[in-house]
Amino acid sequence: MRFQIILPILNVILASICFHMGDVQAERIWKIRSHTGFVEPVPDSYARARYVDYALNAPAWATLGAQAGMLQSRSTYWTGRDLRYFLALIVMWYLIGSRVDENRANKERNMDKWMSLQNRASAAFCALYGLFLCYLMLPEVFPLRGYGQWLPNRKYELWFVGAVIVWGIGMTLFGSSSFLRHRSEVQKEGDVHSTRM
Repeated sequence: MRFQIILPILNVILASICFHMGDVQAERIWKIRSHTGFVEPVPDSYARARYVDYALNAPAWATLGAQAGMLQSRSTYWTGRDLRYFLALIVMWYLIGSRVDENRANKERNMDKWMSLQNRASAAFCALYGLFLCYLMLPEVFPLRGYGQWLPNRKYELWFVGAVIVWGIGMTLFGSSSFLRHRSEVQKEGDVHSTRM
């Protein structure tokens, strides 16, 4: 089974469903407001189903930049920020699927210089991107004293903040452990070569 193909397709389908449900949620609020005469636009976070999908795919969501406080508009799917999100989603799940396929194949890893450098670079990127995700949520958790605020500058709901932090910590731990494990494998390989000589 090729997870590098299946996972991106399944997650694009799930994201499309969540985006459509988010549009329906926001439209309900618009209708309620229009009946009361209060026709102000609603924030993006009112499309809760869309944010459920963002939480499930936090690394792809982070490529959108600051989305807090944006006004809700219908999902365009294949244009603008939605296109950027869907492309990042495909790349993210393709990479995860490739990793799963590689582990399932149980292939002997070739420890030549190129593979060693490539594996170390991807592990380091994974760890750094995890730290970046955690950094994005800092204003949600810690007070920003420099701006005269003594409470967290909360723009997202706590469940969403928690999901992004979990992704960040998970990626950091996975990348760090992969980097250290790969380094120890390379050292063992070097020790074996030196004892043979």
